[in-house]
Amino acid sequence: MTTNEYVTPPRGIKLKWKGMLDLDLLYKEIKRWLEDKGFFKEQTSEKKYTERKYPGGIKNVYINWKNENKVSDYFRYHIDVDFLLLGISDVELQLPDGNKKKVQKGDFEIKIMAYVQTGSEEWDKMKALEKMYYNLIIRRRLEAYQRDLYDKTYKFQVMIKDFFIKGEFAEGG
Repeated sequence: MTTNEYVTPPRGIKLKWKGMLDLDLLYKEIKRWLEDKGFFKEQTSEKKYTERKYPGGIKNVYINWKNENKVSDYFRYHIDVDFLLLGISDVELQLPDGNKKKVQKGDFEIKIMAYVQTGSEEWDKMKALEKMYYNLIIRRRLEAYQRDLYDKTYKFQVMIKDFFIKGEFAEGG
């Protein structure tokens, strides 16, 4: 039996931005960060993508990523990301060098849920004595893994906030 030990609130941490930003660049930066840390797998991470189009080129988009990084046979890190993009429309910005850049305007919300998953099928098959040993040792390791995942999640959150605030094409609040 597996259990989830959350390092964020179970409902996640929400980051919100209203205004303009380069959504393609944000998407790539988040994906790159998760890939670099061993979480994002192209074939398995995206669980849901929903897009609704409205008149005037406005759309709402929902994307759900479930990302996992196997730490050991007993521990797995999870960082799940939900993108909720409301009232998104393309706008063109005039750059100082005279070129134009297509960015998006709307309400952007990113929710991050992070937890350490413990247990496995092999664990369920162990004898009682081996389970006791694991319980004595595992408890300390779990705390260390929770701290490590918390640190990674916090850095991930800061990276997204920095993009919102300092992003090359970010405007708004």
